[in-house]
Amino acid sequence: MLIEPDIIPPSSNEGKDASRLLPDWRLIILALSLLMLFFFLLKAIVPLILMLIGIAFIFRQYKTLNSK
Repeated sequence: MLIEPDIIPPSSNEGKDASRLLPDWRLIILALSLLMLFFFLLKAIVPLILMLIGIAFIFRQYKTLNSK
């Protein structure tokens, strides 16, 4: 609910009971920072896991070749 300062007299308590319209920027910045951190970690961890799977596959193939 917007309050027009020209319409409400200064002696009225109506402006004191009004709710805030603007969001808390600290919460938005914190949420965006956590989201970016999550994506950066995900972007770093997924290739690492895939490389480890590839190395394990190559190592298994190497062991089967040497066991013959």
